[in-house]
Amino acid sequence: MRLLIAELSIGVFSKARKNALSDNGLDNISAFDFRKDSTAYDGIKNQTFSCDGDASARELRSVRSEEHSWVDGLPVAIDAVSKSLKSRDDYTMDDIVRAAVDGSYRSISGMYCRLDGVCWFMHTYGSIIGQVGVNDPLQSGNVTDSLTIGGDKNQDFLYRHGIGLTLTGPEDEATCMQGSGSDCDDVPRSDMLSYQAVVWYFPKGVDSDALRRYLCLDGQCSVGFVQPDTSRPFLLVPYTHGAVGSANEPSDWNVYYLQDEIINDKLG
Repeated sequence: MRLLIAELSIGVFSKARKNALSDNGLDNISAFDFRKDSTAYDGIKNQTFSCDGDASARELRSVRSEEHSWVDGLPVAIDAVSKSLKSRDDYTMDDIVRAAVDGSYRSISGMYCRLDGVCWFMHTYGSIIGQVGVNDPLQSGNVTDSLTIGGDKNQDFLYRHGIGLTLTGPEDEATCMQGSGSDCDDVPRSDMLSYQAVVWYFPKGVDSDALRRYLCLDGQCSVGFVQPDTSRPFLLVPYTHGAVGSANEPSDWNVYYLQDEIINDKLG
């Protein structure tokens, strides 16, 4: 009977601990998402209670009381975790990359919309979803995809020039007559069947002159080009094949602006 009571008590605690983070969108957080340290987060994630198999009834009641007190204090603990997380402005570009390598895209998550009302939603775990009826799918042909930021940023020309980051879909989205993924690296365009998704992310305050220099042909944007509002982060979904023209220019009408300055972790 004593052992059964202990198992039931620990079961309630384990469920509460598991749900505390996932129910609040905090189960996919990196150490680089915190301002200073992750003490409050670790206190929830790593908390344990245990009893010896031959524990006395008094010892079992004591452990059960500790568990109940801990569960009752979860709202305060969750609030402490939320307050220790970074705001968007706290992240450096390297913070974004390091957190993404850990699997957290919290720093760039949210709803991004173009001026014509077409929107994309970026989850905290890197999945991107287009609104129903989106008329500009990703290069993979999808309106939903799992994106990643690679650990080797030397391969990312946006990062190298300090203006942004490149997110890509799974490598095997690229298919060709010869196979998929790396099989298609050097094949003629006529042999391509589908392409890997690519999304460009630009942080708040990005240099407008650098955008034109690196993303417009020979640094000269098309006639009528209107520079984007760099007071907020934005995305651009580039064309990676075919006649591109001005479609990849970071113009006000091509980019998708972040709609919420505050990070809503529950949306992830």
